[in-house]
Amino acid sequence: MPALEPLTPTGLIDEAVHVLKARPRTIVAIAACFTVPVGLLTGILNRGLLGGLSLTEVFNDPSTAEAAAESGTAAANVGAVLGIVLPSLLLPFMAAAYAHVVVGMRLGHEVTAGEALRRAGGKWWALIASWVVVHLAELVGSFVAIGSIVFMAFFLVVAPAIALEGLGAMKGLKRSWSLTSRRLLPVMGVGVASGIVAYVLGQALSALPDFAGLLVGLDVGWIILAAGRAATGLVVGPIIALTAVLCYLDLRVRLEGLDLELAIADHYGPEPLAPDAA
Repeated sequence: MPALEPLTPTGLIDEAVHVLKARPRTIVAIAACFTVPVGLLTGILNRGLLGGLSLTEVFNDPSTAEAAAESGTAAANVGAVLGIVLPSLLLPFMAAAYAHVVVGMRLGHEVTAGEALRRAGGKWWALIASWVVVHLAELVGSFVAIGSIVFMAFFLVVAPAIALEGLGAMKGLKRSWSLTSRRLLPVMGVGVASGIVAYVLGQALSALPDFAGLLVGLDVGWIILAAGRAATGLVVGPIIALTAVLCYLDLRVRLEGLDLELAIADHYGPEPLAPDAA
């Protein structure tokens, strides 16, 4: 991994892709632990959508359309809600795990997926509690123009701060606020840019398997839908989580001279933010 240096919002996203290419097995393995169960659950809950009928069957016999639309609607609605909430809830855990991987790359450590997940899991309560607070803040902010985006920016680096600095939920929130408030507009740009990239990629990657699943009927096609959702998450999730991690490191470089600390640690130790130190 190249030496830490200040990066633009698009540069951070490019660097996230670079990390994904540099450690594909580790990054994908971590993401799979979260996206595969979510994709499977979403697919199962959508089995009854359109009564399990294929699009061809519904179009060929319009009289079945109304009954088919009502069949499985409740489960499909639950699946739609969980398909939004669960990836959002699990994203901080991905970011916490990736934080150890990225810092390990910088310091010459090979942090395995299992090790990174264990370290992230050790902070499960802080990550969940901070997630709840952040989304409550974004909900309140949604009543004001771009309020939710502003709160998103303030708390963008909570997960990597908790993971790498060993903080609790409230201290992690305060730490993120302290770092991002000094560069709020650029951080907003990072958050919005990564969100747009993730949305476009998600729509593009999930469109074909979603259509294929509906085409054959979700009574069987739910397997295709589940596989498509899981595969999409393997790409989209890492980009969002890695961008948050790299934004945290970028802020530390700009505001606290982290690059100099790491350069000194390479020669003299101890290693700040090394995986063993978190």
